[in-house]
Amino acid sequence: MGSLIRRRERKQRNRRLGTAALALVLAAAAIGALVRAFPRVDSARPADLPDTPGAWSRIRFGPPGSFGQLGISAITPWGSGLVAVGFDDGPAVWTSPDGRGWSRVPADLGVFGEVMSDVTPGGPGLVAVGHRVAPTPGDTPPLVWTSADAITWNRAPPDPVFRTADLSSVIAGGPGLVAVGSTPNGPRAWFSTDGMHWQRAEVPPVPANAARGESELRDVAVAGGRLVATGSLELQSGTDAVRTEMILWTSTDGMTWTEVALDPEVFAPLSEIRSLASSPEGLVAVGWHTEVVEVPGGDHAVTEPAAWASPDGLRWHRAPADQEAFVSRYRADAPASPQPPDGRTGFSAEGGLVSVAAGSGGYVAVGGDGAASDSGCCPAAEAAVWTSIDGVSWVRVPTGPVFQISPEEMARDRGVRAWVVVAWGSRFIAAGQYGDDFAIWISEPAP
Repeated sequence: MGSLIRRRERKQRNRRLGTAALALVLAAAAIGALVRAFPRVDSARPADLPDTPGAWSRIRFGPPGSFGQLGISAITPWGSGLVAVGFDDGPAVWTSPDGRGWSRVPADLGVFGEVMSDVTPGGPGLVAVGHRVAPTPGDTPPLVWTSADAITWNRAPPDPVFRTADLSSVIAGGPGLVAVGSTPNGPRAWFSTDGMHWQRAEVPPVPANAARGESELRDVAVAGGRLVATGSLELQSGTDAVRTEMILWTSTDGMTWTEVALDPEVFAPLSEIRSLASSPEGLVAVGWHTEVVEVPGGDHAVTEPAAWASPDGLRWHRAPADQEAFVSRYRADAPASPQPPDGRTGFSAEGGLVSVAAGSGGYVAVGGDGAASDSGCCPAAEAAVWTSIDGVSWVRVPTGPVFQISPEEMARDRGVRAWVVVAWGSRFIAAGQYGDDFAIWISEPAP
């Protein structure tokens, strides 16, 4: 998982390189409109949302000290159990009947440096996509696999539509399946009827100043018959300066995509969506917003959680940013311990809302919280979990040992954070780093 984390953190660091040169942009006028559009609800939640630390348990995934050697990128319900994909010395698949005991599928799925990014029911049964953690010279097989039983997997045949492509997300939709990701020329989307044979979708043009190798679509969801994909463009604004610009694309058929104009009062500059979840009420997006604040000696980028809701993928509203749930427990002015070290504040570089799932009673989002240094590159001190009935009013689950790491491990720069969550019946399953280990968090069903 070390290479995957380095890849993610490299992109996050690149995105922050340009933030220090940008002026702080305020969108306070949006708050009143947001509150009117989405009035706050009482903080009480349905019984089937896991809203206490006691509702969660943590299980080590893999052997001790396995973080960096193996890891899960995505989980999906399958039959009466679960299927997870990621990497373990190459692309890897695991199955579980209960979310606690996991078995590695004994199959040769690829080579070292290839990672399964996502998996979805579709095609003959399951379809998975992946990416490479480092460029591979020459023509390489597509990073697409299918399976009828989660045990035997077939890799898609060589296809020029996937040449140099990295795939981030796949979902059932359009003519059958839709995948999104990137190529050296920018964000891309593809579609398929069977999961094995794919065509390149028509997508909006990439700006001439895009740093194409760093621009991507990272997630896709379906709401009310409309596909919605989100990602970011890395835009060159000078010789060395790079700034990040969020993008939202929609499609009614998965074959032709159009760009959604972003309202700056809803998506303030330096906002970023990391994950999408759909429900009968529409879409919820989670991510973060970065603000550049002046501190002695220069500017400091402060990253704070953010969430948005939409009934159709076209009209969006930002959840009120001043919610208590979005306040880091490691802020310099936080009344509760632990206090951040000198010079650190806010959410860590791995903090914020990074994944969201929709269950029958509402939404669960996960991420990490910790003290970030001026460089924004510190490990999170605890895994963070948020719950919401409507995707607008959020409450953070109180912390507890199940989410926290010891001070000794923190002193060795061993972080803890969850970066993927999925709804499974009345439960939620999350996965991420816990010190030197990879971990699974599982919520218990409501009484």
